[in-house]
Amino acid sequence: MRTKLLIVMLIFSSVIHAQNWQEWTQQKKTQRKYLLQQIAALQVYLGYAKKGYVIAGNGLKVIGQIKKGDFDLHDEFFTSFRYTKSAIVSSAKVAAIINRQLQIINESKKTIKAIDETDAFAPEEKSQGKKAFQNLLSSCIEVIVELVTLITSKELSLKDDERLERID
Repeated sequence: MRTKLLIVMLIFSSVIHAQNWQEWTQQKKTQRKYLLQQIAALQVYLGYAKKGYVIAGNGLKVIGQIKKGDFDLHDEFFTSFRYTKSAIVSSAKVAAIINRQLQIINESKKTIKAIDETDAFAPEEKSQGKKAFQNLLSSCIEVIVELVTLITSKELSLKDDERLERID
C-alpha cells in the first residue's frame, strides 16, 4: 500500500507545479524578476509590431505608387485621344477637302451674284436659285467647321482611325 501511495505521489509531483523555495522566501524579488521577463518579452513583441507596421506602411506606399502609375498611364492614353497627330492634320485629304469646299463657296457666291444680275429668270425662280446656293454655302461652311473641329479641337476624344474615318 505504501509503495502504491509513493508511486501516486511521484506521479502527481511531476505534474503539479508549485512554488519553489526561492519563491517562498523572496517573493518580491522573484515577482520583480518575472515582471522584468514580461517587460522584456513585451519589448520583443513591440519590436515585431513596429517592424510589421513598417512593412505594412511600405507595402501601402508601393500599392499607392502602382495605383498612381496605372492611373497616369490610363490618363496619358485617354488624353492622347484629344490631340490630333500632325500627319492627320497635314494629310492630303484634309487639304483637298478644304480646297474643294472653298472652290464650291467661291463658285456659289459667283452664281448667286449672276442670278441677281440676270433677267432670264422670274423673281420666284431667282429666289429659289439663290436659296439653293445659300443652302449649299451653309453646308460647305458646316463641313469646313466640322473638319477644323475634328483636326484641332481638344474636346473630341477620338482614336486616329476614328478621325480618319470621319475625314473620309
